[in-house]
Amino acid sequence: MRSIQTRLAAGLLLSLILLLFVQWLVIAASIRQLSEQYIVARMIHASDLLVAGVAIQDDGKPNLNTARIDPIYSQPFSGYYYTVSAGNEMLRSRSLWDESLPAVTTEPGSTEVTRMKGPHSQLLLVLGSAYQKQQQLIRVVVAEDISVIESDIDQLLFQHAGLSLIVLAILISLQVYLVRRNLRPLEKIRRDLDKLETGQIDALDENVPVEIVALVRELNTRIKAVQQRLQRSRRATGNLAHALKTPLTLLLQLSEHAYLQTNQELQQALQTQISSIKNLIERELKRARVAGTSVGTKQVKLKPEIQALVKSLEAMYREKGVDIHYEVAEHCLTIMEREDLHEMLGNILDNACKWATKKIHITISCDAGLHISVEDDGEGIPQEKLDAMLIRGQRLDEQKAGYGLGLSIVKDIVDQYQGSIHMSPSQTLGGLMTVIYIPQSAMGNQ
Repeated sequence: MRSIQTRLAAGLLLSLILLLFVQWLVIAASIRQLSEQYIVARMIHASDLLVAGVAIQDDGKPNLNTARIDPIYSQPFSGYYYTVSAGNEMLRSRSLWDESLPAVTTEPGSTEVTRMKGPHSQLLLVLGSAYQKQQQLIRVVVAEDISVIESDIDQLLFQHAGLSLIVLAILISLQVYLVRRNLRPLEKIRRDLDKLETGQIDALDENVPVEIVALVRELNTRIKAVQQRLQRSRRATGNLAHALKTPLTLLLQLSEHAYLQTNQELQQALQTQISSIKNLIERELKRARVAGTSVGTKQVKLKPEIQALVKSLEAMYREKGVDIHYEVAEHCLTIMEREDLHEMLGNILDNACKWATKKIHITISCDAGLHISVEDDGEGIPQEKLDAMLIRGQRLDEQKAGYGLGLSIVKDIVDQYQGSIHMSPSQTLGGLMTVIYIPQSAMGNQ
């Protein structure tokens, strides 16, 4: 789709071209009309002089007193010509030599103006007139070469066309400048939208022209509504988790009642179902809290988040003495929701701490997307069993609770951000290596 600026520029260009072309046509027609009127007026005067110099003899033949005629009519092919007809007789100017002019068919008191090719391909403007003198009909044809005048007019129009093109270029440049200047608020909104998408701001600037302020306010209202809806959803999810915790705890206590001690099979079945319900609720509540990309998400610096998580995990696994080493660039940013980021990294690192012997290595980079690599020095997992790690809720070792559930949540978060997760044996530490990739579309400006 073309931009508003392109449409305005194209519309203006067509309008100016049409305007200047029509102006050029009007000027050309006006100049030619005025020139022709001036020449015709001069030719009428010459025709009147010719009639005044004609005398009808007794035999009816016309006689022209050449002393009253401009000498230019005596120069051969001078560009000024005449013929005078009375009865069957015709008088011609010497300038015509052996050439002739068209006959006049007008009635006395009227004139006829035409154009024709004359001697030596001259462009002639021809005036034919009819007069009544001494009871005799006299027809006079006066012609004048207008080739030089037409050439001058063409040169003038050519210069005018060149000047018009210069003016057109200046007007277009001026209009483009004005259009760009007046569309700067829209460009600012576009930049604000980019900043909004990358989490640099959480609302659009409403200091915009009055024509679009309503649109900007509506967008801000919708953005705020989405953010509030997400917060309410998370609060509701937390409230639901808290509300279900007490009844499940009570059911678990009831399953250990002395009455059931006599029926171990029933007690085991009941505890198994309660545990399944608890895991199912926990899994779905965690999935419900995954926000994914949303408008107005703020940028998050990864290094402080990793530092806080590592500090917490080292405190949790102090007795195990796990050494967690991490490499994160200072400038590394993401626009993932903070809760999603914590959920994803927390589960991956918690699982690594559970299975590691002593060492965990974390590498995070933000070049062309978010790359997260977590390696541990645990026993590792056979390649054929790695795919089962991502199946919802499935665990390879039931003694270490939450492993499968945590990775399942991680996969849901990664999928929500159009990313990928890959698990393989670690080549450096010998345990498990988990690699997560989130594409550039989910990253902030570096």
